[in-house]
Parts: sequence; C-alpha cells; structure tokens
Amino acid sequence: MVDKVSENNSKENDTVIDVQEPEQTVVTITKDVNNSQEKKKKVNIFKQFLLKRVYLTAISCYLIYIVLNIVYNLLFNDLVLKFKENVLGIKNTENVTSSNQLSLMEELGNSKIILLTLLYMIVIGPILEEIIFRLCIFRPIDLLGIKVRKSNKFFGWLIIALAFIISSSIFAYAHFNLNLDTLAKELEFFPQYFLMGFMFAAAYHYDGYLAASMLTHILNNLVATLLMFLASSINGTIFINTTNINNSLIMKFLH
Repeated sequence: MVDKVSENNSKENDTVIDVQEPEQTVVTITKDVNNSQEKKKKVNIFKQFLLKRVYLTAISCYLIYIVLNIVYNLLFNDLVLKFKENVLGIKNTENVTSSNQLSLMEELGNSKIILLTLLYMIVIGPILEEIIFRLCIFRPIDLLGIKVRKSNKFFGWLIIALAFIISSSIFAYAHFNLNLDTLAKELEFFPQYFLMGFMFAAAYHYDGYLAASMLTHILNNLVATLLMFLASSINGTIFINTTNINNSLIMKFLH
C-alpha cells in the first residue's frame, strides 16, 4: 500500500509544468539588448572607426539617401516650387543649388590653402556637425524613446520618430544660416537637407555607434566635393566657379 502511494506521488511530481518560462525568456532577451547597448557605450570613438560594421552601415545609408534624393527631385521638387511660388508668393529662380553650397564652393575657389579647406569640408565639418546634431540633439531623445518602448511600444516609437524629425529639421534649418527668409527663398532644398539629416540619424540609431553617422556624413561630403571638381572640369575651369557649376545639372544631387 505504501509503495502504491509513493508511485502516485512520483507521477504527480513528474507532471509539474513551469509556466514562468516565457517570462524568463522575455527577461533574458531584454537583458541581452541592454548588455549590447552597454557594450557599445564602452567602445570609444576612436575604436569605433576600426569596426567593419560602421563602414557597411555608412555605405548602405548613403546609397539609400541617394535613392531618396533622386526620387524627391523627380517627383516632389516641382510641387515644392509651386507651393513656394503660389502660396508663399516667392518667385522661383533657375538655381540648382542652395546658397549654402555656393558659399562652400566660393570658399574653396578663393582659398589659398585648398588642402586645409578640403579637410574641413570633408572631415572636420561632418564630425563637428554629427557631435552637435546627432550626439547632442538626436541621441538623448532617441535613448528616451528606446527606454519608453520597453513599457509602451507606441509612445516609445513616437518619441523615436520625434528624435528623427526634430534633429533632422534643426540640421536642415542650420544649412540656411538659421534665417527664415533664406529658407523661404530656397524652400525646395529643405527636404534634401532633411533627408540627409534623417539618414545620418538612421545610421546612428541602427548601428549605435556615432562613427557610423560620421562616416556617412564624410562619405556624402567626399562624393559631393569630387562631383564639384568634376562639374568644374566639365565647364572647362581650373578652379571652382560658382556661375558655371550653378548651371550644371550635376549639382542637383550634391546636397
């Protein structure tokens, strides 16, 4: 009799189900994500440039930006021009590049130390801008959204979206010398700068390393500078001539 009772107890013990396992799995995944974020924080900016992934992210984001920029120029640029002329009452010009781009070309053409100017345009400038617009403006809001998303996905993603919109808008506005009149006159270029800032932020958000957005920005300015020299060469000029370049269709895709 005692043996039968023992056997029954043994069977009952064998059928115990651990219903807490799914929760433990979720907790484990969350811990893995947090650990990944912590590891990325510990990688200093210099070591980030030694990572292969940041270069792949930069190239991918830049190519996506080029595609989006072409789509904008083909489908939406005319709509913005009509809005500027019909709603804002500002007459459109034949310029195919912004005053910001023209000022950079003039500075390059008039510079006696071209190499230093190129270094600033291609490397130093992008690094400083990424520190200001992505590290100081985008990242704090983005991290807040990531934190909120753990408890509320909707509001978390909403905050992340705001991080993209706010930082990209400020980045674009800064390229018009923070001047509303200049922005209104050159409104058709705002979406291009906005898309640019959006993709730089996307590189940072996706990869988690500031070096990714820096490299995307550097790649953009490098290609733009090479195309400026190409446009200058096509127009038969040795130095950058803003009048000749301004009439070149190549400048449509330099922003």
